[in-house]
Amino acid sequence: RLNTGVMVITPDLRIFDAMRTSLEMGLLHEHPEVRLQGYLDQAWVDLFFRYISKQPRGGTVPEIWDPGLPQNASISEVCPPLWPEEPPEVREVPVETLQGAKTL
Repeated sequence: RLNTGVMVITPDLRIFDAMRTSLEMGLLHEHPEVRLQGYLDQAWVDLFFRYISKQPRGGTVPEIWDPGLPQNASISEVCPPLWPEEPPEVREVPVETLQGAKTL
């Protein structure tokens, strides 16, 4: 059911193996975030990196402007946000609870 479209990537071997294992296990296929996005490949890839990476991932930025920033702040001053919020679908089934999470 995963719509893979066209995707060309060149990950390192650890990421490739983790992707292959996740796909073989169907680990993220029925996650609410992937379902919401119509099983598109980009939704799966975004969720995969949220799932596998120890590094903080993006999210939605609350509409709270840091009063210390000027109104004409550059993108590098604002992103990555220090207070990203996970999308509701990711909060519904936290990827940290899935087997193998946060291993890379």
